[in-house]
Parts: sequence; C-alpha cells; structure tokens
Amino acid sequence: MSAWAAAAMVLLGATAYDATFERAAAAYNAGEYAVAEKLYEQLVAEGVVSAPVFYNLGNTYYQQGRLGPAIANYERALYQDPHFENARA
Repeated sequence: MSAWAAAAMVLLGATAYDATFERAAAAYNAGEYAVAEKLYEQLVAEGVVSAPVFYNLGNTYYQQGRLGPAIANYERALYQDPHFENARA
C-alpha cells in the first residue's frame, strides 16, 4: 500500500469517527439516550479509545439510570486522561 493510500484510509477513518461521534452527540442532546449509547458503543467496538467517548458513554448510561456502567466509563475516561475534570466530578 502506498503512503498516500494509507493516509487516505486514516483520514476516511477519522471522518467516519467524526460522523458517528456527532450523530451520538446529537442523539444525546435530543434526549435519545439509547440511540446515543449504541453509537458510542459502536465507536468502542471499532477500537476507539478516547476519554470523550468514554465520558459521553458514561453520561448516556447515567441518563438511563444505569449507574454501574456510567461509573465504569467515567473511570475509563480518567484512565485515558487523568486530568479530565468532568469525568472526575
């Protein structure tokens, strides 16, 4: 694979990530927490390791009254970024 092809794949992957992340955030903001949960979980299943994704996933669980998974994802966010104050709160 050429360097250009590899770079294109990375950019396309970032675009897919951004689109899914934005759809998840929009669903969350619309109060569609189950939809947001599925989209954030999709990102995690695709191998995304990101403090904001884990934090937002924790928020979706919290909004659905699922405190155990919410706390677990806040902790995952803090593991990725120990200075992520929102996750700490």
